[in-house]
Amino acid sequence: MVYIQALEIAAGFPNVSPLLVSYGFWEDIRSMEFDHSHRGLDGLYFEIWKQVAKAKMSFGALLEVHSKDMFPSLSIHTKQELENAAWGHQMKDFYDADVAGIDKMDSDDKARELITETVPEMFP
Repeated sequence: MVYIQALEIAAGFPNVSPLLVSYGFWEDIRSMEFDHSHRGLDGLYFEIWKQVAKAKMSFGALLEVHSKDMFPSLSIHTKQELENAAWGHQMKDFYDADVAGIDKMDSDDKARELITETVPEMFP
């Protein structure tokens, strides 16, 4: 329905082709799906970083974060990671590659900012 409306609106503009509308529409849908499915990842990785860097825990801190249900919308991802899902240790790999290097002496605000900047780069 929304796609048809976008095409009807675009029909009123002589320089906008249906192909261009189609490409833009589906790109926007994919972007919204990505934003929705990855919302909160920065908070999740920040909480893990705090446990690892400040409390000197291992990545096993994910279990504590999961058990406290701090990020309900991401619980399926954390559960799969903890259960060694078939797709591997993707969260740990991302953590090791993109978050683990943040200095434990950084302030929480600085670490959160760095993690927030890093999350979109984890998923090209």
